[in-house]
Amino acid sequence: CLTGGGGRSMTAMSRGSNMDRDLIRHDLVRLDENQRLAVLNELKDQWEIVNSEYQRFTFNVNYLDSLSKVRRKEESEEKLKYLEKSIAQLSSKHVFLQSP
Repeated sequence: CLTGGGGRSMTAMSRGSNMDRDLIRHDLVRLDENQRLAVLNELKDQWEIVNSEYQRFTFNVNYLDSLSKVRRKEESEEKLKYLEKSIAQLSSKHVFLQSP
């Protein structure tokens, strides 16, 4: 999970009170740089796959002739948004994860 307690983003937590900063020190661990880069590259590869699938939907207008095809296009859009958000979060040099 790349967010802190209560569903707040890490940037929101970093601007919080001293109590939030103490909570960060105890509940979060920094992601190793090699792990961060490996996950980031995997996310970028997944984005490429989903994006090429999405491009097929948008390139051929006649392709969206059924509800299931429209739904698949929308699912691809949602996946792309999720992947882009995750890529943006992992692009930071300092990434913290909630400790188990």
